[in-house]
Amino acid sequence: DSKVNVYYGLADWLTLFGGSGLRYVESDTTSQTVSNFNIEHFNFGARLNFSEFAGVIGSMDLEFIQKAYTNNFYSAGSVPADEQILGNDGLFYRVGVNLTKVLAPSHLLQTKVFYKRTPSYLGNEINYDFNYLYQGETFNLALGGLGIYSLGDHPFSNDVTSNPAVARGVTSLYNGINQEEFSPYVQLGLTVGKFNIVTRALKTISGVDTDEAFRLQVDLSFDIEGKDNEVDRDNVFKEYTNSAKVIKVAPRGNFFKINQGLSTNVEKGMIVDIYQSDFFGGNVLVGSGVIFSAEADTSVVKLIKVYQKIPIKNGFIVRMK
Repeated sequence: DSKVNVYYGLADWLTLFGGSGLRYVESDTTSQTVSNFNIEHFNFGARLNFSEFAGVIGSMDLEFIQKAYTNNFYSAGSVPADEQILGNDGLFYRVGVNLTKVLAPSHLLQTKVFYKRTPSYLGNEINYDFNYLYQGETFNLALGGLGIYSLGDHPFSNDVTSNPAVARGVTSLYNGINQEEFSPYVQLGLTVGKFNIVTRALKTISGVDTDEAFRLQVDLSFDIEGKDNEVDRDNVFKEYTNSAKVIKVAPRGNFFKINQGLSTNVEKGMIVDIYQSDFFGGNVLVGSGVIFSAEADTSVVKLIKVYQKIPIKNGFIVRMK
């Protein structure tokens, strides 16, 4: 089972995404092997990003999934032996939230909860995924569980024998009645530059109308940096009145102290830009912030916008607009 998605950050608060996927299904019995391989779905959606609140970072997703095929339905006992479906057909949509709670530097709790609306011949459900994540600079480890909770509204819940049949072979994954599942997992991740590789191993240990199975999942993602009109303007015109150096960074990186204050006309509320400078003339605009508090010779800056995924460190240059 495979899928490819492209995400585009339209604004700080809005991300659009879409993609497609291929699936191969093979059903083996003592007398016959039947398989099917084709495009499985097309999907598109939007993600709304929330402001951080009480240490929780969050977003809401709305996604539409259109299957790329149409299944044949049969009465019980009349399913052709030489036919194999790819999955459940029709139009699905999901709406839900992604939440991350920062426990301590590098230690996170993550939760995903989605309502999944299915075609009329299936039951609607809640999809969930939760984990503890240790996030290092290049390595991460997660322990968690994911699953399906049925809302119990399948049209044939009270008359199972009348449910139209499909050619699903020996699997119980498709055309299930109030399907449920719980699968714990362990996840290992590696970051190399702009590339992220995540491997997840899952074991289904309980459920209804599902398979007791071991699954291995590998995700590969990479980032392509876009451009921002404000970044281009500031890089060209350098409209700054003062500059300072970062002298201390908070563990989470969203607050840091600079070596300029009220004595050099640095005041609370001023907008600043943060640059990574080096001895070779590098001058990379990393992000923007606001003066959170100011004393005589030092000030505290709160990071409000990130342009480059570069951790802020001592010695970075802060320029005031």
